[in-house]
Amino acid sequence: MNNTTKMLTAFATGAALGCVSGILIAPASGLRTRRKIRRKGEKIVSDVHEIVSDVQDKINESKDKLVDLKEDFVKTVKAKVENFG
Repeated sequence: MNNTTKMLTAFATGAALGCVSGILIAPASGLRTRRKIRRKGEKIVSDVHEIVSDVQDKINESKDKLVDLKEDFVKTVKAKVENFG
């Protein structure tokens, strides 16, 4: 598990625990409390999916940039070798 995954997991866990704790402490009926917990849980899951998707997009963009840089580097080295010989 890399650092980004660990950080996202810790964030999601902390957010979920904070929401559940706040709802459980607040005075409300059991039915209302369960509904609130379910809604907050669904919101957290949605947010985490969005964050993970954004991170994946950024990783893919970075990968594409690295591939382009590698190709440019290889072309430059080949040209210098050809000019040298």
